[in-house]
Amino acid sequence: MEDLLSKIYDKVAFYEEDSIKLGKEFDTLMTELLEPLRESRTEEEVEEIRELIYQAAYPAEKHGFYIGIRFFVEVLSEIMGGG
Repeated sequence: MEDLLSKIYDKVAFYEEDSIKLGKEFDTLMTELLEPLRESRTEEEVEEIRELIYQAAYPAEKHGFYIGIRFFVEVLSEIMGGG
């Protein structure tokens, strides 16, 4: 089941309009948060930090998707009288 959810997220949900919009908002937030580091770090160091954050963010978003789907299925099951 997790493999199926992974494929759905990677090939469909990630490219939905809402996801793209939130991704752009995340990019803006990252730029704002990293700006103060530019005073004390080199551009290469700031970019390395940015990359580490993005590497952590994608799996976190994907696991949030899994949790949301599982919650939805549980709620739907309860509504339908199966839980």
